[in-house]
Amino acid sequence: MKTKIINVNKLSKREIDFINNARINEYGKGSEIDFKKQDFRGVFFFIEDNRTIMASGMIKPIEVEYLGKKYKIYGIGRGLAIKKGQGYGR
Repeated sequence: MKTKIINVNKLSKREIDFINNARINEYGKGSEIDFKKQDFRGVFFFIEDNRTIMASGMIKPIEVEYLGKKYKIYGIGRGLAIKKGQGYGR
């Protein structure tokens, strides 16, 4: 297994199409996303097994406020396991 990490601005058309097709299969039509607009600060990761993408997700810097204090953290989102029940989405 291999992890591939890519800034959203460097995602290839193939990778964007792959994620959007997986989203359509999982959530239905209309779930496609323009990642470069909505997640322009995001960093995507792909879990590959024998050069096949098994899961993907994203982290992006966000600022949260807790008890009146602001913190900069990384939010996790867009996670999707392609092959279910194999531990790729954990």
